[in-house]
Amino acid sequence: MGRVTKYKLNRQGRGNKQMESVMEIAQELMNQLSQMRVTMAGKGDAERAEKIGDLLRKLERRKADFTFCGHFSAGKSSLINRLCGSSILPSSPIPTSANVVLIENGDEDVVVEQAGIGEKHVTLAELDEACRDGLEIRRVHIRYPVPLLRDAARLLDTPGVDSTDDAHRKATEDALHMADAIFYVMDYNHVLSEMNFHYIRKLSEFGKPLYLIVNQIDKHRAEELSFASFRDRVYEALEDWKLTPQAVMFVSVKKPEDANNEWDLLIKLIERLIGESHTMLTGGVLQAALQLIREHEEWLREQQKELRERLEQTSQAQADQAESSDEAADESSPGQLEQELRALDEAYAQLAEPARQELAKILNNANVIPAPSRDIAQQYLETKKAGFRVGFLFSERKTQAEREQRRKAWREEVERQADAHVRWHVTDYVKQLIEGWALQGEAAEAAANLLDGLHVPIEEDLLEGLVIPGGHFDDSYTLQYARTVAEEIRQRYRKKLWEVLERLQEILRPIYEERRRSLKGRLTEAQKRAEARGALRQLDEEMQRYVDELRSSFGDMLARGILPSLNELHGKLNVELRQVRLSRRQQAEQQPPAAAVSVQPDRREAGAFAGGWHISQGAQAKLRAAAARLRQASELLDGLPIFDSFARTLREKSERLEQNRYTIALFGAFSAGKSSFANALLHTRVLPVSPNPTTAAINSVLPPSSDNPGGYARLYYKSPAAMAADIRLSLDKLQANVPAADEELIQAIERADMSKAAPGAKVHVAFLNAVRKGWERYGPKLGTAERVDTEIYRQAVADESHACFLESVDLYIDSAFAEQGMILVDTPGADSINARHTGVAFNYIKNADAILFVTYYNHAFSHADREFLLQLGRVKDTFALNKMFFIVNAADLASSEEELAEVVEHVRSNLATFGIREPRIYPVSSLRASESLTAGDAEGYERSGMRRFESEFYRFVQEELAEMSIRSGEQELVRSSEALAEWIRTMREARSDRKAQAKRMIEGLAAARSMLATLGETRRMEDLVKEIQELIYYAAQRVTFRYGELYNLAFNPSTFAEAGLGEKDKLSIAYRELLQYLAFDFSQELRATTLRIETFMNRLLKGIEEDSARQISASLQGFTAAERSLPEWTAPNCEAELAEEQGEWKAVRGAYRNNRQFFEQGGKAELRNELESMLQERIRRLAQSSQEAFIEHYRGAFREAIAALAAHLEGEATRYAEGMLAAFESNDSPEHDEERLQALQRLIAG
Repeated sequence: MGRVTKYKLNRQGRGNKQMESVMEIAQELMNQLSQMRVTMAGKGDAERAEKIGDLLRKLERRKADFTFCGHFSAGKSSLINRLCGSSILPSSPIPTSANVVLIENGDEDVVVEQAGIGEKHVTLAELDEACRDGLEIRRVHIRYPVPLLRDAARLLDTPGVDSTDDAHRKATEDALHMADAIFYVMDYNHVLSEMNFHYIRKLSEFGKPLYLIVNQIDKHRAEELSFASFRDRVYEALEDWKLTPQAVMFVSVKKPEDANNEWDLLIKLIERLIGESHTMLTGGVLQAALQLIREHEEWLREQQKELRERLEQTSQAQADQAESSDEAADESSPGQLEQELRALDEAYAQLAEPARQELAKILNNANVIPAPSRDIAQQYLETKKAGFRVGFLFSERKTQAEREQRRKAWREEVERQADAHVRWHVTDYVKQLIEGWALQGEAAEAAANLLDGLHVPIEEDLLEGLVIPGGHFDDSYTLQYARTVAEEIRQRYRKKLWEVLERLQEILRPIYEERRRSLKGRLTEAQKRAEARGALRQLDEEMQRYVDELRSSFGDMLARGILPSLNELHGKLNVELRQVRLSRRQQAEQQPPAAAVSVQPDRREAGAFAGGWHISQGAQAKLRAAAARLRQASELLDGLPIFDSFARTLREKSERLEQNRYTIALFGAFSAGKSSFANALLHTRVLPVSPNPTTAAINSVLPPSSDNPGGYARLYYKSPAAMAADIRLSLDKLQANVPAADEELIQAIERADMSKAAPGAKVHVAFLNAVRKGWERYGPKLGTAERVDTEIYRQAVADESHACFLESVDLYIDSAFAEQGMILVDTPGADSINARHTGVAFNYIKNADAILFVTYYNHAFSHADREFLLQLGRVKDTFALNKMFFIVNAADLASSEEELAEVVEHVRSNLATFGIREPRIYPVSSLRASESLTAGDAEGYERSGMRRFESEFYRFVQEELAEMSIRSGEQELVRSSEALAEWIRTMREARSDRKAQAKRMIEGLAAARSMLATLGETRRMEDLVKEIQELIYYAAQRVTFRYGELYNLAFNPSTFAEAGLGEKDKLSIAYRELLQYLAFDFSQELRATTLRIETFMNRLLKGIEEDSARQISASLQGFTAAERSLPEWTAPNCEAELAEEQGEWKAVRGAYRNNRQFFEQGGKAELRNELESMLQERIRRLAQSSQEAFIEHYRGAFREAIAALAAHLEGEATRYAEGMLAAFESNDSPEHDEERLQALQRLIAG
């Protein structure tokens, strides 16, 4: 690898010379590239060598490449067309697999490069059609007179971030790689979207000058937010994401005269960059060369892959083994293990001669018979003297007793001293020997027995046998005798100890040998690991030296001449930008202030705006008339106790018709134009356009009441528990420490490291920062509600540090919309980080009377949109009627009626993929509608499309929702009339034999009660269980069908391109996201399943009710039950969880080596297949547990519903029978009841 050094130029002596010219650097760069191409080719890296050839040709061409990229619909094509001064690029509001388009100044010529075919020349007029089949087009090269570019630069338009085609992704990356400057174009509505920031971060890693263009600023509404505040938020967001582009421009192609348009500055920037094209070109090539060196390094590592894998496997063998067996990994070094081995050998050897020497030392130093003990020995020896006698009377017996007492005392003393000076010392020493081995089991028990047996008994015969008969027994003899006894004890202990040591060696030998084998094995493995790590380290060091040598000269060239020039250029540009913006702000401040936004509705009830409302007023009158008829009918039946339930039902239906409340749920992703559409629908600008997609609360617009006057809002703060749950969720997404105690959560936010937040987690960073900022002011308000005026309401939802504490908002507005009994609920949608909002959104899908889904004219459906629409498609068949309306907002962006029709058809075909057939789709311009309402422009309002939508939406409310309510009431009115007619007929038939009729009535009631007592034993329960099992089985199947899609979503290149994260962290994030996607999808399936189960149970319950009513009617002639509302079912917990599992995580780690291997060489596909079987089994288990939980829940609920139904029918039957019996006894004539019946029939007739 040392060959590179000769290519480095000797630049000694340069010192403080003036900066070299760019041309000199370019020439040096060409030399360096030429030599590096030879070096890389010599290594076998032909691909990088070829790319270096591209860079050399690029330098020879002497044209800088300015590459434009961004989201579809950001306006790239329109912007480039305006830069070129002509409509060169084809544009379409429908996302296609776009192509890389290259534009340069010259005579008109268009070359289309097609895969597998080659190049084809077309005209500009033919280009749009030629590019329709995006999958076949690889590149388009356009020459056209573009004076701006001169002969110094080219423009490139890339597929950008919306293309999912791998070939197009690679083409885009190649274009960015060859770029000398990158312009990232963002749509005004999506400038703060998370995906934008992820892609900007990725672009910044190319090392090229990066310029951000915020396009379509003509969409900005100063009455909602000053443009200066909007611009500040853009810069704040970039700072939060630690992104530092060279410049940020705010432009409008559509509206050049916009006061905030910086198009002139953009042109000036591009002109200056073109003026510095040689600097830009040289700098771009230098950065591209550095990127190629990085790629070359990856390629070299790939060539070393097998060797590195073997070395890594060896170096990680113990860690992998420990991971699979839940044991701690052995990371001991060879030196440590060698030291342990020496210590083990020494410990075992200690049991031989060293231990004997130590024990001999203990024995030799033991003062077994100290001086005080010799006095006792003297007394004992006196008994051995001839003539020893005690006393005069009975002396023989006393003498013998004295001898025994002194002999015993001497033995006990010797034994006590032997224990104290020998036994306990040697026992402690042997015990220490044993403890050092940490014995267990049988070995420990055997060693304990050895210690217990370490005792030399002292017998009296021993002491007596050591006495020399006939001795003088003086002090000298006593001393000698004591020494003899002591030595005898030492000898006996010595013999005993040697036996114990030999036995201990026998016990420890197999343990020692096993431990030695283990240590030797560990030492061998450690040496292999150390050698492998050393080899890896050597490979890395050699690689680093080689790469550093390749890189050093290029980095030096950048520092010498390119970066200083670019820094100076950008410094001057940003100074000018600040001056221009300051001047424009001062001019704006000198203008008279704009009129304050009125929160009162626009009451234009005449002309073109009145038609829709007149129809509505007629419908209101119809509802009131129907309510009045039902109320009169209930009053007619009030006099008959037998018809109490009919009267009550009619009264309730009358009240519902009078209240006439319809809930209209508004859905759509952030920036889809929901708020502006709602304002147009309400005919007043009251909902603010919130800049905070992450913290949006649920906004409900309601009619005013005495307690809540118009122009006010009621803010409901989250409960402390809900707020704690949201904080915990966000901390967990950041993989931060999540404390158990709520009071520690704010400190946890302070401690969390948010600088390395993963893709998908930045939204949680914003939320946590908002919580931290607003905690002191709004934390005490958790769990409370407050009433505020609309100005404070608008400030609250616009201030993220306030909005993040809100759960919901009720806004009371006096509007014609509200007067018709409609409540508009603006839901947070799937963009919200609030986990509870998923369940809330589903409840509105389920219970709302109408669903309005808003999408933006030229925006593709986001992931959040797709998930919502998928859920809508899952449950649409359970709706009593088609209550879905799809709004394509900003339709005024269409360039023609044909284009608008094409967009509508595109939306229709997309909805069909979610199972939504024949949708109601309405292209509207809420902006034009609001402006027309303010200006009284009836024609403009008509063109906005809102008139058509309102007309058909209100027709739906009147003809479908209202008619459904009226029809339900009229059906009950007919049932009441038929029940009364049957009652009269039965009474007439009973005149002849009332006593017999009464008897049959009593018997019939008993039979009805007997039948109802067994109602809970229905076999329908088995049908319910089977239905639940099948529904959840198919739900799990659908989740597994989506596995591939969700896998690709989780394991996407943007996650692995994230700077500041280790490879293990990136893998962990992708793996966890896959589990979260699957769990979320299964949870959504379960929610949809609850609706299907409820529909099934309602059908079962209705059938049971009808069968039971027929049986009761057979027993009680003339019986008819009043209509009974279906139960309000509660749903079981639908939150599914998939926790990380070790086997899956090991597979994930093993499948990834680097980005190239994973995304381009099949690693991703291999992992997908390996994980699929594992996760399918887990989903199957999840489905099984869900089945069990759902069956238990719904069995109980259905049992309770049947019991309630039985109680209801028994009550109805009892009232009917008692009413009939009372009538039999009263002998009243039915003529008065016939008058009631005639009155009811007149009400039915209308």
